[in-house]
Amino acid sequence: MSIEPLICAALQSNSSLLISLDIEGITGSHTALIDSGSSANFIDPQYAHWLSLPLTELSSPWQVLGINGKEVRDAVRFKCTLRITVQSHFFTPTFFCLPLGDRDTILGLPWLRQANPDIGWLSMVVKLPDPLIAEAADIIAFSSPLFTIPTEYEQFKEVFGEQFFASLPPHRPYN
Repeated sequence: MSIEPLICAALQSNSSLLISLDIEGITGSHTALIDSGSSANFIDPQYAHWLSLPLTELSSPWQVLGINGKEVRDAVRFKCTLRITVQSHFFTPTFFCLPLGDRDTILGLPWLRQANPDIGWLSMVVKLPDPLIAEAADIIAFSSPLFTIPTEYEQFKEVFGEQFFASLPPHRPYN
């Protein structure tokens, strides 16, 4: 079985689209590079070791291709799944351990697809949608209340009126 190589475009790029994140169980704020050209999320192994993160060994090493299409010298051998918070949004991405040079973490396409952030490419600002606004956008308001009762429920018409809800049911010796 052939494993598709991972792609890490940031290894060959000078772009610096950075975002702050918090890692559950780890104090302090951390910075990640956002890389839409990376097919995975990556974490530097030295950084993972420094944070004492629990790493899982892969069954076989995965090759990584840089933006130039050439194989990166170091293959991915470990991964870790972290619970992170970015702009009050919670995520549980898997990070593959890869030496990243001057970067600690890279949030690639899997995170971008899940988070779906608004990215200002001129200002280099990343904004996640407000969770309350996203929920409110899903609510559909009816322009007028529904006053008609379907004919099959006509015999139960009194339970659909306000008078029915104005009082409690009669007291009974059982509940």
